[in-house]
Amino acid sequence: MSTALLGAFPAAAQTDAGKTIAISPLTFEITANPGDVITNALRVFNPGEDTVAVAVHVEDFSPSGETGQAVVSAPESTTYSIVSWTSIENSELVLGPKEQAIVNHTIRVPFNAEPGGHYGAITAEVRSGAVTGGTGIAVSQKVASLLLVAVAGDVQESLTISDFVGPGNVVLDASAVKFASRFDNQGSVHLKPRGFVTITDTFGREIATVALDQKNVLPGSKRVIETTWQPEGFVIGRVNAQLTAIYGSTNEPLAATTSFWVIPMRIVGPVGGGLLLFLVFGFVFRKRFALAFSIFVRGQHTANK
Repeated sequence: MSTALLGAFPAAAQTDAGKTIAISPLTFEITANPGDVITNALRVFNPGEDTVAVAVHVEDFSPSGETGQAVVSAPESTTYSIVSWTSIENSELVLGPKEQAIVNHTIRVPFNAEPGGHYGAITAEVRSGAVTGGTGIAVSQKVASLLLVAVAGDVQESLTISDFVGPGNVVLDASAVKFASRFDNQGSVHLKPRGFVTITDTFGREIATVALDQKNVLPGSKRVIETTWQPEGFVIGRVNAQLTAIYGSTNEPLAATTSFWVIPMRIVGPVGGGLLLFLVFGFVFRKRFALAFSIFVRGQHTANK
């Protein structure tokens, strides 16, 4: 079993003997109709100084966690699997130093294929040694290129924002402010939300707009997409952030908001910052303070009777 990332990163694996392989591209996103035959090419490269033997396979994968990881495993008979649809032209390779090979793989979509997302991975494995490190999606001796196939038809597209959070109630260092958007895909096909986060100040004036990273969310899974805002100029006070996104073939809208206070301690200084921080906490927790005070007053009133 090995682990992959659902993103566009270079992939390489290295054995304990220093033998390395790399593949590209990392992801194939394919739209197909029932009965289609699609052929694509995977590049397998040996960047090292030693000859390597490489085995290429088709395997299943499933999402793991909420940060875009996928677990590559042995073929399974599942609704989403395309292992039985996929054939590889060259499954055994021997690559000399700095040598590369092109591996063609063909997907034959059945005429009775269920509409929606279907998935698999082309893995390349160094035949000998054990991995001690690597980059991209490599774990163990394997690297993987993910196959994301959307079969046309009556597809259910259903994506929601289950959470949109900022850095907390108060930010003291606003050099880089991170937002986390959690998307929940309850549909039958992978979806890639597109949009941006708009930052406004206390008076509703737009400060910045930051694009949302476009990443796939697989069916039946959740994925957290991070967005980083790096303020330009002086920012202080209450800040509002609105996430606006669309998804799917009909550009369905999504929206969420969050807010927080920015107190640049390095600029306003410890005294001014401390006073402003006191006022902000008083505003944020004013309802709790009021409730505590009312309980205290009622207690005093009862004790005096």
